[in-house]
Amino acid sequence: MKKMWRNFVFVLVEVCIIVFFGCQRTESNGERVHYEQSTVIQATDGIEAVSKYHSTAEVTARQTEKQEKKVDYIRDDEIDIVKTTSAGRFCYSQMTDSQKHCYEKIRKAIEQQREELCWNDKCCSPSTLDTILMCITYDYPEYFWYSDEYCYAVTDEKDNTVARKIVLKYEYSKEEMYELTEKIYPVVREYLRSVSHLKTDYEKALAGYEYIINNTVYDNAKANYGYGSFGEMDKETISCWNISGVFLNHDAICRGYVQAYQYLMNLQGIKCGYVYGEGHCWNVIQLDGDWYYTDITWGDPVLEITHQDSGWVEYVEQGIDYSYFCMTTEQLLQLHTPDFQMNLQLPDCTATRDNYFTRNPDSDKVNVFG
Repeated sequence: MKKMWRNFVFVLVEVCIIVFFGCQRTESNGERVHYEQSTVIQATDGIEAVSKYHSTAEVTARQTEKQEKKVDYIRDDEIDIVKTTSAGRFCYSQMTDSQKHCYEKIRKAIEQQREELCWNDKCCSPSTLDTILMCITYDYPEYFWYSDEYCYAVTDEKDNTVARKIVLKYEYSKEEMYELTEKIYPVVREYLRSVSHLKTDYEKALAGYEYIINNTVYDNAKANYGYGSFGEMDKETISCWNISGVFLNHDAICRGYVQAYQYLMNLQGIKCGYVYGEGHCWNVIQLDGDWYYTDITWGDPVLEITHQDSGWVEYVEQGIDYSYFCMTTEQLLQLHTPDFQMNLQLPDCTATRDNYFTRNPDSDKVNVFG
């Protein structure tokens, strides 16, 4: 009898637990929890678990709707400058704690595609905010809908050294952003699955270099548009300037190449930054503790052929040039001059261990640096 009574109590408790946690799950779903992109796309073991999460576009849309009902500011207690996806990103890691706090507020607003963000922090001047807006562009290639090009700070009427509001502009509408995000994720997931067996930073970095070059054509015609002209571009041309051009349309210019490479590296836990100079951009990447420069665009050479009879210009892909994979600072400066005002502090790259030709001394590939 006692045994039957114990069993009855056990079953009753179990039912109560199931009912309680079932209700908890239902309530949790109503909270519209937001999953970061680095959570939705797992670059480590167990990537198949992605299907357990909500569609990021759907979750972001719900989160945005929820945020739009609030006033246009982000509270200080909503910000954690340590537990953030920004930790370790190239520009963010060089900022002061005060700057990081501002950066995270703006980043959250951009992620939600807010059009304005009211500001109550007197420590941020318009010039500081301009720098932060640029750094988010450099740090977050996955925010392909955003560019700092037309964003700006609105100053206090009584004091033009204090910014009271930030106006944010986007290259895509929310609907376009959601649609493109849903198309990009499967492509990226498939790539991550294909390289999941790779163990070293060098192997992962080289695989990404080869993948993007083999699957992307440099679009010379669309490269004639300069940075600062997004408002005049159609959507197909704009895509060449961000990751959607590489992963969906398979054509891009330097900015698209660089951000796509940066995105893949960051997802695999490899620090990779965006460097700008002289109307061109490239990556700085940390492999096994050492910094290198990589110019993936120049690694995808194109031969320009003009047909004399018709005047038609043909662009012919020339394969992969490994000369520009993991360069030293000395080698980089033979090709490009960084804009040091726009790139914060750049590392002095002296290591050669992960240079392609150091790793492959018997390669028959041409090394432009001899």
